[in-house]
Amino acid sequence: MAPYPPSNPLPQDMRSYAVLIVDMWDQHWCTTATKRVRELARRVNEFVYEARKRHALIIHAPSDSMDWYEGGGARDRAKNSPKQNLPPSIKDMIEEMHKKDPKDLNVPIVLGRHDGCPDDPSCSVWTGGLRPGMGEGNYFHGEINQIISIYQENDAVSDKMEEIYSLLKNEKRRNVLILGVHLNLCVLSTRSFSLNKLAALRDLGELDAVHLVRDLTDTMYHPAELPRIHDHYVATDVVAQYIEQTHERPSRPDGALPLALFSSDLLGGSYFRFADDKRPVHPEWSKVKLKYHGSVEGWLRAKRGTDKVFDISLVQNKDDHGTTWQLEMCGPSLYYFVMSEKADKEGEPDKLFYLDGDAKGGRGSGWSIKMSSTKLAAGGGPSSADERRVAAWWVAPPGQWVLATGGVPAHFEPAIGVPANGFYLRCCDKGGTNYFLDGGGVLTMRDAAKGYWTIETVAT
Repeated sequence: MAPYPPSNPLPQDMRSYAVLIVDMWDQHWCTTATKRVRELARRVNEFVYEARKRHALIIHAPSDSMDWYEGGGARDRAKNSPKQNLPPSIKDMIEEMHKKDPKDLNVPIVLGRHDGCPDDPSCSVWTGGLRPGMGEGNYFHGEINQIISIYQENDAVSDKMEEIYSLLKNEKRRNVLILGVHLNLCVLSTRSFSLNKLAALRDLGELDAVHLVRDLTDTMYHPAELPRIHDHYVATDVVAQYIEQTHERPSRPDGALPLALFSSDLLGGSYFRFADDKRPVHPEWSKVKLKYHGSVEGWLRAKRGTDKVFDISLVQNKDDHGTTWQLEMCGPSLYYFVMSEKADKEGEPDKLFYLDGDAKGGRGSGWSIKMSSTKLAAGGGPSSADERRVAAWWVAPPGQWVLATGGVPAHFEPAIGVPANGFYLRCCDKGGTNYFLDGGGVLTMRDAAKGYWTIETVAT
């Protein structure tokens, strides 16, 4: 298996680069979000310090707080850069953005009634009251500059696309690294300078490349909302994958860096993980088979039906252990299951098929795995919380499982009351409906998975 993350070193001379830091406020209205931002900020500061040493332009973009920076050299640098006219199509995107409710964005996770805050009870913007020196309605000063340093003589501060675009044009910064919070909102689309507008500038030829620093971000997401991902960091990976699928260049030049990079591509060493991200990483997994344990036991076999649909069945022949899957790692504890079929004609490349049935060369839906400890109460049954969850499900009728879901990646569902290496496979479609891969059929969130899966490794 290829290492995760893959190594894509950034150049020593970054004079053509800008680093855009999005909304790393000193205080967010959600207490948990604020805590994660403070943890993230230390790594962000290390990243921008090294980028600055390599002559990248650092643009701090803490929205709605420009008054705090007035009179400083970094703010003046952005304001005084000679104006360049934005392309009309980018202006149209910004105008359309202002008409949309963030809850209606086309992203794989939604805000819903909790506004993305996972705290219980949910926070509100008024939780802490107004702080001294802050205007009515504000709950932050600006960027968390007690941790992320601003170099007044080198950096720039702006929250307006017109100013940022002018800076990039005037200083010939044709490569942009974007990081900050929150990935499913301001980083992706709800600011005038969000990644989707930068990607559009790239597609117009105004920029050479746009890169998401994938480990220096976070999502605003409540696990009760669709698609009901119970691990916050898996939710962040789901959004990052969505961005890679929708905003990577259709034809990336040979040798060009991919859209998603990691802080380790600049700093070396390991990529950043939050302290409470406990997901296991299994780099030793390479080729595997999936074994089902339920009312019957069997091995998962995938057979091509059409270009977009697999017929999935269980093989119970003791001499046939089903399909050998190649695992592609796309996040901690988040994998794709891929099989290769020989090309129809000599000279053509072999075809890759993913477990979601997408044969277009894109990754389609991913499946995530977590090796889970058993969750048994003292009496030997599921805990009360698990009982409440299981009681809401019902059993689907048996039948062959034909999988043709949308392009939203899957995530793990720990198996309850089974051996420590057992797990459920779960995927969700674009409408947010969850499906479990079971030995007998398609199961939605209301359905009980009758059995569980184990990974059986295959020698490479």
